[in-house]
Amino acid sequence: MKKIFNKIKNIFNFEKNTDINENDKEKKNIEKAEKLTEKIHQNFKEIKRTEEEENKKLIEIDNLQPLKKFEEIDSISIQESNLDPNKLTIMIADDHPGSIRLMKNDIETILKDPNFNFELNDSIKARIHVLNKKYGKIDKYNILKFSTNYAPYIFQKTCEKYSLKIDLAILDIIYGGIVAKEGKKYTQDGIDIAEYILSKNNKSVIIFYTGCDIEESSHEYNRIRKLQDNFPERVLVTDKDINDNKRLNIIINGLIKINELNEKEEL
Repeated sequence: MKKIFNKIKNIFNFEKNTDINENDKEKKNIEKAEKLTEKIHQNFKEIKRTEEEENKKLIEIDNLQPLKKFEEIDSISIQESNLDPNKLTIMIADDHPGSIRLMKNDIETILKDPNFNFELNDSIKARIHVLNKKYGKIDKYNILKFSTNYAPYIFQKTCEKYSLKIDLAILDIIYGGIVAKEGKKYTQDGIDIAEYILSKNNKSVIIFYTGCDIEESSHEYNRIRKLQDNFPERVLVTDKDINDNKRLNIIINGLIKINELNEKEEL
């Protein structure tokens, strides 16, 4: 504080003077310097307080995403009634349970009876009617859900346990769960899940349903474009902010595509 005051004092060019008028000026300058010094001091305190709050937030985020050992992550248990090998399998993976519920509701809306949903426009209802008439309704599909920050790892372990073949995957991109394996830290995203799914079944359809802004110069953008180049018309990207009808249209496109591919495979 004393150093700050001395610097400010130099700015005002303090000089000792025996003249009364000059002394008055010096007194006023000292008052100005003291006020300015106090203001700077308050700004420093505010900056420090802000930094402490930001550090606290980071600590809270770390607490929400504790480091887990890979071997500690369990697969989910799937009842045989929910995993019929003769059905097409849809999987949804997101770190937010609300997004999981929304996508599951969308799929059920499409594969049940959309006529009771008055918010859907007529063209969506017509597409759903054609889809259901041609390929069958919800009882034709297995629907699996994977949630939390560790969804990529839970999904991978569940795939290995049940030898899952995924036909349609609806994925977020960022999950954030960090695991320790063989002394190193790892994190996986939705693109890793997509690559894993397509390595097991190259006829899968992937829909990235995400709130992330993916810049064209980013590593994630280039990885998704590579998938789109290798699997044309089967890797789709949509934003979480789009309206219900647009979102349902994209899911319908995915459902039609997996049924078309399944028909070709049967032939």
